Amino acid sequence: MLILNRLHSSRVIFMAKIIIVSLFLLNYSILCTADSFTKEQAVKYRQEALSSQKENNLLEARILLEKAIEIFPNFKEAYNDLGVIYEKFGKLALAENMYLQAVKIDPYYLPPYTNLGYLYEKKGDFAKAAYYWYKRYKLGDKSDIWTQKARKYFLRLAHYPGVGEEVKRMESKILTEELTRQRLKKEKEANDKARQYYRKGVSLYNRGLYKEAREEFENAYSLSPADEDLNAEIIKYLHIVVRLSDKADAKAHIENALNYLQTEDYLAAKYELKRAINLISSIPKD
Repeated sequence: MLILNRLHSSRVIFMAKIIIVSLFLLNYSILCTADSFTKEQAVKYRQEALSSQKENNLLEARILLEKAIEIFPNFKEAYNDLGVIYEKFGKLALAENMYLQAVKIDPYYLPPYTNLGYLYEKKGDFAKAAYYWYKRYKLGDKSDIWTQKARKYFLRLAHYPGVGEEVKRMESKILTEELTRQRLKKEKEANDKARQYYRKGVSLYNRGLYKEAREEFENAYSLSPADEDLNAEIIKYLHIVVRLSDKADAKAHIENALNYLQTEDYLAAKYELKRAINLISSIPKD
């Protein structure tokens, strides 16, 4: 009887756990669906706001964007758009807050950095303007036109009192980063090319084509790849194939010398033997 009661109790606990997990999953599914619907509605409000803005109906655009933010607080694009609207109404402090909120939500979202650069220039705060133009340049794709504009505007502010030294410091940092980026790019290109030569060399080596493999490993080594492991592998194989190809060449010269001896061409035989001896003396030891 006691055993039956324990089994019944265990079964009840097990069923209770299943019910709790099921309720959790159901609630989670409902919340996800609600979040998806909320974001979708917020996006619709923003699209309507952009249409209203194009028609110069700024008040309606503002109301729609405020609604979008109210139901979806992490809507970075809506914050940035609302900042633009507030700025057009002359409410610079509110505009500044909206741009900063957009940056806070996503530090890699670029439009608010541009807007902050313009805004602080308008307010005469050239030090902050320089900072946000610098950030816009630093975070942007260097081939993007707005990234290049950001650097141009940033450098232009060096002429303002109290900003020049900071701009010079930031520009020095930019140049250092560019040089580092170019160096890393060249290193990567050299590594990739060296790896191609290395793989081809290994393939030729495995097929017993040591002279051809040697050429590929020498090409790889000449690139001085920064990848230390790759460089070590190249040197290892290069050492092996140099020895094997030189042995093969020395053997060929000896066979040529024997052939010349049979035809009594002693001068040619001597020349071939000399070449064989030179190769043998230069073959690295195992």
